[in-house]
Amino acid sequence: MRKLILATVVVALVFGGLRTASVSAGTTRFGVVVTGDSILQLGEQLLAGPDRYVDVESGRQPYAVGLEGRMSTATAGQELVPLVAPGGILVVQDNGVNTTDADWRALLRSIVDRLPDDRCLVGVLPVFLHPTDPTVTAGAAVRANIMVAEFSRQPCHDWIRWNQKVAADPSLVYDGQHPTPAGRVWLADQLSLVTGTTTQACS
Repeated sequence: MRKLILATVVVALVFGGLRTASVSAGTTRFGVVVTGDSILQLGEQLLAGPDRYVDVESGRQPYAVGLEGRMSTATAGQELVPLVAPGGILVVQDNGVNTTDADWRALLRSIVDRLPDDRCLVGVLPVFLHPTDPTVTAGAAVRANIMVAEFSRQPCHDWIRWNQKVAADPSLVYDGQHPTPAGRVWLADQLSLVTGTTTQACS
């Protein structure tokens, strides 16, 4: 029984500990800060790392809070930017659904405007290979292009090219957008790879 309790505590720390560093969010800063929706939340346990703060939430949308009732991406863009250390990296993932192209552009622009120029910005490029509605697939491609255009305004920027990877290998998603276990591993690996090389390039 004692082993079972201990195991439960360990699991709770592993899965709940990704956001525990926010206790002193007013003063604590991190080398890498990540915000995202269910695309990253599905592999949340793979995203933890040293000097990394992860806040991902299933159902999070550009201007609507996720299923945990915590933040929209717009709110995350306000609250998480101060957590990025000088020379650090902000990673933003959102598929840009349920908003207009103009509002999506405004949101991404506001993130760039808030992030100091000595911080780097990494965008996870949206994708949705809709099986029956090509307009949805095309819309996701437009949102990816808007992210590229707006995030390129940040002096230091880079991409996790999720859209290109999924287009080349659709088996990495199970519904056109949400990652399979292999897709989750790829995203986590790319996050580590891109933030590592971006840090070297922009420091």
